Amino acid sequence: APIMALRALGVPHVHVFSSDIDRSAKRTILENFAPAVFFDDLLARDNASAPEADLYVAGFPCQPFSLCGLRQGFEDAKGRGTIIFAICDYLERRRPTAFVLENVAGLLRVDGGETFREILAALEGLGGGAYRVTWEVLDTKRYGVPQSRSRLYFVGIRGDCAAANAPFQFPEPVYC
Repeated sequence: APIMALRALGVPHVHVFSSDIDRSAKRTILENFAPAVFFDDLLARDNASAPEADLYVAGFPCQPFSLCGLRQGFEDAKGRGTIIFAICDYLERRRPTAFVLENVAGLLRVDGGETFREILAALEGLGGGAYRVTWEVLDTKRYGVPQSRSRLYFVGIRGDCAAANAPFQFPEPVYC
């Protein structure tokens, strides 16, 4: 979806890498979006030598945070709840200009909001506070996607770029 959005917006880009452990997702990514590098497992990726990116976009596993699941959060029995911290490791080491992270809106309510607050604190603490981080829950049906899917988005903009001088504004809904 991120590559499709960049294409639709006419934003010039180079797809430097992707990561996905799911074989079907990997096949789809490789056949349709041709990243320069593909990592089979984000947890096995050496972030210190991973390619640099200006924009880092990731969706981390939602099962530990979904209202439809067990809501085990960081204690997820399959280890999915802490993958966000591997993402934070990449952000800390490679310091992209901006990042967009996505998950289910239920993340706000796991452990009475403590899990969300811990993730937000980790993002705001990257590089000693190098990023201005904003978050919002958006429903895809209000932005031109033909499905109702409320998602939590985090946007981080590195403080040394001009875009960080003004607060990030999420887009206004699009009504058809």
